[in-house]
Amino acid sequence: MPESRVERRMGEPDAIFGPPDPIPVQAEGQMPYVHIRVPTDFPEDRWVQSLEIQPEAAEVVHHVLVFALPPPDPQRPPLDPLRERISERDGFFAAYVPGAEMVQYPEGYAKRLPQGASLLFQLHYTPDGRTRVDRTRLGLRFAKEKPRYAVHTVGIANPRLAIPAGVEAHEEKAGIPVPTDVVLLGLSPHLHLRGKSFRFELVAPGGERRTLLDVPRYDFNWQLTYKLREPLALAKGSRIDVTAVFDNSKGNPANPNAEVPVRWGPQSTDEMLIGYVEYFVADPEADGPRTEAIPSIAPSPGCRTGIHSSAIALRFLSAIWAARPNLRFPTSCNRLRTIRPRFDATP
Repeated sequence: MPESRVERRMGEPDAIFGPPDPIPVQAEGQMPYVHIRVPTDFPEDRWVQSLEIQPEAAEVVHHVLVFALPPPDPQRPPLDPLRERISERDGFFAAYVPGAEMVQYPEGYAKRLPQGASLLFQLHYTPDGRTRVDRTRLGLRFAKEKPRYAVHTVGIANPRLAIPAGVEAHEEKAGIPVPTDVVLLGLSPHLHLRGKSFRFELVAPGGERRTLLDVPRYDFNWQLTYKLREPLALAKGSRIDVTAVFDNSKGNPANPNAEVPVRWGPQSTDEMLIGYVEYFVADPEADGPRTEAIPSIAPSPGCRTGIHSSAIALRFLSAIWAARPNLRFPTSCNRLRTIRPRFDATP
């Protein structure tokens, strides 16, 4: 794949991937997400030590998410080969948002790119009055050997958010339980133009609550990944809660329209509440090589999914699913269900 014209901060990548053709960006209106699947064709697993996404038309890029998908299962044709297995809430292999920087993992840590995987690029553009052409590229540098710990990313989300019209400070929450011991590496808040503040909190098994990250003045144009100075161990039975405050008033200069209520949606004029968590499983023996097995978590009949519900973005710790396929999660109405993965894991 030809190198992008932009200079990469990582130096010379070991591999570069991206859509095969430039993507035209219209001048006005809204654009649907662009999904392009790019094969990798590596004959064995590769471990990624550093990665960087660089779009050429960064002025109009809302976000780029890249998902590492296992080879298609010929025994199970997907209903939608691009969208069936992915969502902003499910975590990602690589990501770009305004303000994003190169990702570099220390020795002994890396992200796994499975043998034969495809990279699914999800590109979201926000036209700014000029026609443009974008060529986004993902650069990868590989670890020299298999790391001790595999790094994963998951999203904590609330797709049921409902922000009233004209309200200056509307609060929404989401959360997920921690079903095994993990170690936290970094946190990334994601809101749209009405986002005002964002907070991550850890609730210990005994109920003690502590703040992990507080962003009192969230800025859509500067969405950072906050790396912990020292990795933080999270005990099984803990919970990570996220709280976001939205400003849907006329006093918010970025607000597209203060006269309407706002719900979850893909465009910048809609809203999202996602707190991305980067982590590794504390016991590397429970996190062996595998494809991205995705558990399909569902609440019991009649349960409303909420802050404690496994139905909201619980691909958290999918890395241990292959080792613990019958793991059970509580739903918000305190019933328990055991859900099998939607497609097989490779232990």
